[in-house]
Amino acid sequence: MKHPLLILSIITITSCSQNIKVNQDSVRVSSNPSDHKTITWIQNNLTPMHALKGQTIRKTIPELMSKYKIPGVSMVFIEEGKIAWKKTYGYANLETSEKVTDETVFTGASFSKPLTAVAALNLVETKKLSLDNNVNTTLKGWQVPENEFTNAAKVTLRHLLSHRAGIKNDLWNSYLPKQKAPSLLQLLSGQAPSTDPATSVIAIPGSVERYSNTGYSVIQKLIEDVTDQKFEHVLDEFVLEPSGMKASSFQQPIPNNLQNKRAVGYDENLKPFPYKIFPYKAAGGVWTTPSDIASFIITLLNDYDGQQKLLSQSMMKNIFSRNPVRLAFAKIYGDDSDDLIFRHYGTNQGFSSYLVGSIQKRQAFVIMTNGHMEFEFLDYVARAVAEFYQWDYLKPSIHIPYQSTNSDLQNFTGQFKLNERKLSFVINDGKLLVEPNSSEKKKTLVQIGPGEFISTDDSVKYQFLKARENSDGTFIWLRVTSPGGSENFAERIST
Repeated sequence: MKHPLLILSIITITSCSQNIKVNQDSVRVSSNPSDHKTITWIQNNLTPMHALKGQTIRKTIPELMSKYKIPGVSMVFIEEGKIAWKKTYGYANLETSEKVTDETVFTGASFSKPLTAVAALNLVETKKLSLDNNVNTTLKGWQVPENEFTNAAKVTLRHLLSHRAGIKNDLWNSYLPKQKAPSLLQLLSGQAPSTDPATSVIAIPGSVERYSNTGYSVIQKLIEDVTDQKFEHVLDEFVLEPSGMKASSFQQPIPNNLQNKRAVGYDENLKPFPYKIFPYKAAGGVWTTPSDIASFIITLLNDYDGQQKLLSQSMMKNIFSRNPVRLAFAKIYGDDSDDLIFRHYGTNQGFSSYLVGSIQKRQAFVIMTNGHMEFEFLDYVARAVAEFYQWDYLKPSIHIPYQSTNSDLQNFTGQFKLNERKLSFVINDGKLLVEPNSSEKKKTLVQIGPGEFISTDDSVKYQFLKARENSDGTFIWLRVTSPGGSENFAERIST
């Protein structure tokens, strides 16, 4: 059931030290009334990942900004090769009450990776790089350290792009302007002033996918070595300028023309993070706007149709191929649909962002915030977009009750340990209840499938699992899916 359309002018985010009004001024490309209706519906129909039919709990963007303590939001929707609409909320700077506009610049964080991937693939198409050769034959002045894993298989650019190089993910630290930031070589070598370990290979290249910022710093080194240019200049020439990204830069520190448009990043208590320098440019150094990222996606979708502004059509077909190996984006697809969803998250201190698109519909959505690590909020908004535009994937799952007997429910009683909490499951009046911890009341669960339940109170999904080696048939694991869609696993500790 749809939530009644609700027009809100302001809401209040409450923190321990201050009250913050969230501005809802909208900035739209078109004055078309249908755009306003679309934005209003999405704004007021944020739905949990799992819900019961007829009992869907719908929230608004301002409500969840308040819940997750997100000061500002900027989002853009792409359709038919252009930006269809834009919308902003809240504040870029709480201290000065500066509002978010469509020109507000955010830390793109890992949005840097698909931009970097496209530059590297451009160099593959011009024969300056190879997807499948040992990268140590190309790197200058530094090599990926050899060990028993690289003896079994060599690291290639394809491995690095797909996070399958087996390289440990150590690269996270950023630096205050007054600190001496390490060079790329110092980052990779683990030499002062870098505070991160040296690059290391901890798995056979190609054997497993493990997300690696460090791997993308190796790509940065490859790009600089084969072009004899600074990384940011190569990205300007091969990606930003051809895509019309005029409000984006990989320069560290941020260039002056973007500095006065920069949003301040905030933590989960609405305290500002200081401005920092990100020396790992390819992994997370871009400053950008949702509109610029939208221009990049539009250019890629046009190349997919054969325009060849950034990459050839054949390379674009590889990027959006129906296989699990990514070259620029993570992908979602299945046998029951012709569509393919591509997506990427981005997060640095005080910033969280998400881009997601549908190949079949030639649509995409970009959302950027100055709130810290709030993927659940981003997923909520993306689900509303997917529901409105009827994408085959990402839409909320709406369930109907599943009938079971009281004796069946006995299989699910007992205690499970979830991090530092204990979840207690009991039967009362023929229904399974969960007690999240001793200080919370028991919550009624509705069964939606064999071993699957939803809480009617908060839309948390519980899925009881058996281990493969478990011989007695008991459920010893529990998958807990939050309303936002994040998953955690709990282990049974008593029956």
